[in-house]
This record gives sequence, C-alpha cells and structure tokens, in this order.
Amino acid sequence: MNRLLLCIALLAAGSAAHAIDYPTRPIRIIVPFTPGGASDIMARVIAQKLTASMGQPVLVDNKPGAGGNIGTDLGAKAAPDGYTLLLGSAAPLVVAPATFKSLPFDPVADLAPITMIANTPLVIGAGKDFPANNLREFVALAKANPGKYSFGTGSSTLYLTAELLKSMAGIDMLGVSYKGVVEATTDVAAGRVSITVNTVGAELVNLRSGRLKPLAVLSARRVPDLPNVETSTEQGFGALRVDGWTSMMAPARTPPAVIAKLNEEIGRILNEPETRQRFLTLGFEVAPGTPEQLRSFMVSEIGRWKKVALDAGVKPE
Repeated sequence: MNRLLLCIALLAAGSAAHAIDYPTRPIRIIVPFTPGGASDIMARVIAQKLTASMGQPVLVDNKPGAGGNIGTDLGAKAAPDGYTLLLGSAAPLVVAPATFKSLPFDPVADLAPITMIANTPLVIGAGKDFPANNLREFVALAKANPGKYSFGTGSSTLYLTAELLKSMAGIDMLGVSYKGVVEATTDVAAGRVSITVNTVGAELVNLRSGRLKPLAVLSARRVPDLPNVETSTEQGFGALRVDGWTSMMAPARTPPAVIAKLNEEIGRILNEPETRQRFLTLGFEVAPGTPEQLRSFMVSEIGRWKKVALDAGVKPE
C-alpha cells in the first residue's frame, strides 16, 4: 500500500511539474481553414493573447482542405505534448462522421477537448423578392408546391441543416451543393435558388443591405443584430436549433495538467470584454466551458447528425 501511495504521489508531482514548466517553446494552433475567415481571426486573437500571458510565441498555421478534415487530421496526429493545438469546428468534428464512410481520424478518440470557444446561430435566408417573409410562410408554400423550391448551401453542416428542416417540416425541396457559401448566397440573392442556410456572422452584411431576407434564426433566443427576426422555436420548429461553433482541441493523450492550464488561460481570454466585443463583431458569442462539457457535446452532436443524414438518405462519400 505504501509503495502504491508513493507511485501516486510521484505521478502527481510529475504532472504538476509539467504544468509549471509548460510552455518552454513556441506553440502552434492549426486552423483547418483559409486565412481571413472568422475562425482564423478568432484563432489569431487567442494566439496573440496567449503569447502575452504564457511567455512563448503562439503561432497560427492554416491547413485548409476537405472541409476542414486535412487540418483536423494533422492536429489529431501531432505529438501530444501541448505544443500543437487545433481549432475545432462542427464540420470536421461532428458532421464529417455522418458524411464520410471513413475518416483518417476519430474526433472523439484522437482528440482531447480543451474548451468551447464561441458559437454563432445559423440563419435561413431568401432573396429579397421571395414571396415568403418568415419560416412559417416558407413551409406553407413548400407544402402547397412539392418540389418547386430549392435550397443552396456551401458546406456539409449547412446542407444537413436544410435536410433537417425538410424532415421536420415534411416538405420536398431540391438541394444544391456549392463549393462555398458565397456562391450559394449569390444564387439565392439572384432568385435562382429559393433559400440558403448560413451563419449569421457570414450573412450579416447581406441581411442588413436587403440583399437577403431573413426567414428565421436557428437559435434559442433572438439575435441582437437581427432583433425583429423570429427564432425557429418561436415559429414552431423547436428542434431546428443549430449553431456554428469553434473550439480548442489538442491531440489525445496530451497531459491533463497541460489541458487544464490551457483551459484556464483561454477561458480567461474569452471572458475579457475586449475579446467578447471582438468576437461579437464577427457574429460569434464567446462560450468557454470545461473539457468534459465539450466532449459530451461532441458525442451528442455526432449522434444527432448521423441520424439526420440517415433519415435524409444522404450517402456517405
């Protein structure tokens, strides 16, 4: 028994020492998307502030491709020492398992959650001349005219969100996939496609200018930037609640003391008024939490999107 207690004490001491010594060299944050987007900007804000607080350079490394899967795979396969982190998001972490037959990484087994960073509600938008002014009216039109209307989306997450709407509302729509959200928005604004689904942050300029007409925000409460737009819940579609989100992840088997230190540091940064305001300008609300909360959320979301894909008849690629 004494020997066992000694081993436990030594392990605890080693973990504490690791936390005290970390970091001793530069840290890399892999962003699995191109520079300039909201995710990239948020990562750079965090990197700059971590550099100041942790005494070592924290660098952003953009590794885009395959809807975020390439960069996510690199993050999952990095050395589990706390010196390579990953900016995680819905597409590669919880939607990809539903849309790909196989992935080179397992989002749950190969990655260690650190904290949720921020989330942004999705919005359903139509062209300014579209005959419906809200989601209720759109569903009524679609039910009266099966197959007449269509949706255009620029990512797997947004596509499955539209499929979830189809399933919930019992409507028949043609889905059109685009290489990016800009192309989808362009065709919806021109009236070539009926509706699109995107994050509020990405579409705010189009919504404010009148280029797009918001039909609903898919959130629990109304969005400050769109105070007159009803939520999906207010319009009778309570299960149609979907957020875009970002998180900070590390490779699995990263020392718990390192995870705890990063969670504390990033949580402090996210709670700074300056950070909150900066993220709000991007359409995101900070949402720090525990690693356990993030892991539980991911597991739940993976199950959710697998069911949506199965019900919609979406065949994994």
